[in-house]
Amino acid sequence: MGTVLSVKNLEKSFKTKQVLKGITFEVRSGEIMAILGPNGAGKSTTIRNIMGIMYPDNGSVHFEGHTDLPRNIIGYLPEERGLYKNVKVMDMLLYLAELKDYPAKKARERAMAYLEKFDLKGKEHVKLEELSKGMNQKVQFIASILHEPELLILDEPFSGLDPVSQDLFKEEIRDLANQGTAILLSSHQMNLVEEMCDRLFMIQAGQKVIDGPLDEVKAKYSNFKCTIRGKNQLADLEGIAGVQHVQQQDDVNILYLGKDIDPVQWLKTLPDHMAIQELRLDRISLHEIFVAVATNKNLITKGLKSMRNALKIAKWEIKRNLKNKSFLIGLFITPIMIFGFMLLGSIFGGDDEDTGTNVYIHDEIGVFDTVKETVASSGVDWKVKQTDISEKEALKKLQDKEDTAYLFLNKDTLNQGTVNVLTSEEINAYFTDQLQLLQGPIQQLQAKELGLSDTQLAAISKG
Repeated sequence: MGTVLSVKNLEKSFKTKQVLKGITFEVRSGEIMAILGPNGAGKSTTIRNIMGIMYPDNGSVHFEGHTDLPRNIIGYLPEERGLYKNVKVMDMLLYLAELKDYPAKKARERAMAYLEKFDLKGKEHVKLEELSKGMNQKVQFIASILHEPELLILDEPFSGLDPVSQDLFKEEIRDLANQGTAILLSSHQMNLVEEMCDRLFMIQAGQKVIDGPLDEVKAKYSNFKCTIRGKNQLADLEGIAGVQHVQQQDDVNILYLGKDIDPVQWLKTLPDHMAIQELRLDRISLHEIFVAVATNKNLITKGLKSMRNALKIAKWEIKRNLKNKSFLIGLFITPIMIFGFMLLGSIFGGDDEDTGTNVYIHDEIGVFDTVKETVASSGVDWKVKQTDISEKEALKKLQDKEDTAYLFLNKDTLNQGTVNVLTSEEINAYFTDQLQLLQGPIQQLQAKELGLSDTQLAAISKG
């Protein structure tokens, strides 16, 4: 398949905020490529730069065989719909086809065929303002493909459509790809993207986080999960080999398995005493990958929730020994330090001896020197410094730094049983997996320190 669109090192800023940071990708003939990302990630800005609606500060957009923007070979469905309300459907379609230098007779024939296909037969002489939102969406989609484009760019094409119309759009998009059209599609509806697309390009905060064929992305990020319905203890489920973390709600338990787990062999390891009324084994969805990899703010929240669960024992014991500061430092801070250092070491520790990560510690409970000594003896290449800035100030500083982390050890930490970790967007996406992997070992370590039995550990973890 030949490359139809090539985007290289695209950069764009609005005033002092950089919204695109070196975006690079290609779209080939006959393939459907999805550009994904949370709101504000830079998807629509990327598309507008491709379409010449705005111009990049740096980088380039190339179309095969053309030096300038070849509007007549591009079909574009914008996120903001913009057809003239007081114009009749057929007049609108023929006008837009004429702008693309497409023959009028052929345009009329194709328009009539598409109106019938999309259940709009008899609407050709109706003004657009008299049509529903979904019907207007169909007309604008027809306008984007009427002139037989080589490159089709669709920004949220399924917005406002009922399930039947969504199926019609999916069928037509697949047919166009089979005929050789290169398609760049942006959508928040992950189930539709997963059904249709050949490749994914996911961005967060204006930069790439995932790029590759859908099958490879799912193989890399989409581990297996096992959903079990039945009354089971959370601690028993978390103790099963190969389980990274567990989500439990009433009698429904979702066990997320580690990478490279053979699901068939793993099923044979389930304990005989487990209560199983129903069991389903499948890969996590593209929606779950999207949330876990791209949405950094959600990762922070999810990570802190996992950490909070892991530190329930410490929190429980702290409430009983709140006046004993040496006990707090020895019992509470030590597991946090071990957890934090293992976590951050796996994130920041690299093979490049010339680089280092700035780790700023806001310490209100007098353990900075102990933390610094532990870091020095761990061999992790950090630049540990003490700071007194607030979390709000730290977030501002993180916008311009790619190798920085802030740890907050304060009274709120004691009350919540958590340690608050703030990082730059560059490294945030690695947090969740590490938190999930370490949650079980941390609980076991704390149980050993407190001299708790497995039964006590399970009761505290559950409560």
